[in-house]
Amino acid sequence: MGNRVTSIEEWTFFSCSSLTCVTMGDSITNIGKQAFVDCINLTNVTMSGSISNLGDSAFENCQDLTMLYFKGNAPNIQSYPFWGRLV
Repeated sequence: MGNRVTSIEEWTFFSCSSLTCVTMGDSITNIGKQAFVDCINLTNVTMSGSISNLGDSAFENCQDLTMLYFKGNAPNIQSYPFWGRLV
């Protein structure tokens, strides 16, 4: 069996306009700063209860983000995780 992904590092999905929905499995424990920056078509994100850290500006400028769901407790949230998100 392969290695499990435990972290989404900084800038992993930078400007990924084809990304519309993300569901994170139980092995993910960390989302790095600006991991999803400028994913302008991202609308829905589901995070497992195992995530303990949501990095600075993780979802910066994700203008279409309308649903964020935490399965379990919300993680430690760093500064401005949704910076630039228009309401």
